[in-house]
Amino acid sequence: MTQAQQAPLRFLGTWKLTRAVGNFSPWEVTPASGIASFTEESGGIRHNFDGADSSGKAMHESWLCPTDGCWVPTDKSAAAFIDNDEASIQVCEDGSLELSLKQAGNQTGMISSTISADGQTMTTNWTYRGAYDDGADPRQWKPKVTATLARE
Repeated sequence: MTQAQQAPLRFLGTWKLTRAVGNFSPWEVTPASGIASFTEESGGIRHNFDGADSSGKAMHESWLCPTDGCWVPTDKSAAAFIDNDEASIQVCEDGSLELSLKQAGNQTGMISSTISADGQTMTTNWTYRGAYDDGADPRQWKPKVTATLARE
């Protein structure tokens, strides 16, 4: 998908995690519950996630990114899913979203999200670089989690 200049931001709003299926390695966890939100702010899109992993441990992450694919710092202490210190958001032509993550200058993950035609369901595919993933292109890495969220 390519970046769009004026794509409708169909992902804006609050979303409740309804299902997450993953194949994380032992040091990684799949969220069991959570609320994600995307709001438009001056300077970009604010993303927040609050939830719990499969063991009940609290998960939280938050950042503000411009929608042009520029990399911005994240609060490393807030990383819920994988270590990262930079994030980048691109809005695609169809209004979907790609979130990319870096740690120490190396891309460590990508979350691609699509919205259903009726605008009520978000499906996300979380791909993180794992021990069995070769190459620097995250599009070649194995998906680790597929999650479904319902609009609140």
